[in-house]
Amino acid sequence: MARQEQDREDLFAEATAYSIRGELISSERNESVFVGLKDSGLFSFYFGADPVYHFTEAGQIRRAFVDGELYRTQGQTLARLQRKRTEDSSHLLRKDLTEVELQTFLSNMLHFLSKLKADIQRSIVIVTRATVPEVEFQKSVLELCDKVLSQAEQLAPRIRGKR
Repeated sequence: MARQEQDREDLFAEATAYSIRGELISSERNESVFVGLKDSGLFSFYFGADPVYHFTEAGQIRRAFVDGELYRTQGQTLARLQRKRTEDSSHLLRKDLTEVELQTFLSNMLHFLSKLKADIQRSIVIVTRATVPEVEFQKSVLELCDKVLSQAEQLAPRIRGKR
């Protein structure tokens, strides 16, 4: 785990694990969004540096970074992981979300994706760069949004080896 956190300078150039990736900006909100899709089907949305959502190929939330805190699926809820740093080490303190906290988290996540989808459908986004043609990238982003928005089981299974 990095001792010092920093925003990425160029996520598009650095995130080469995403075979399809691109950045777009909503002309209404002037908000930069990075979207990446891996060959495995895993995909991510970066709404600036925060929030960031990582999904399974089926569209279930797997991990996230929201309001400066890390989250990961536990199957039935999400765990909030807070970094506790000393001069010698860094530890993650885990707290499972309550049902109310989980529903608030999921509602906020779905709101971000719904707005992005609506902005693309209203043609008020500008693709600033992408690894595929603009029309194909926008179509991929819409499909990824739909995967999440139509998912009945929003939480991915617990990440193996993590408790």
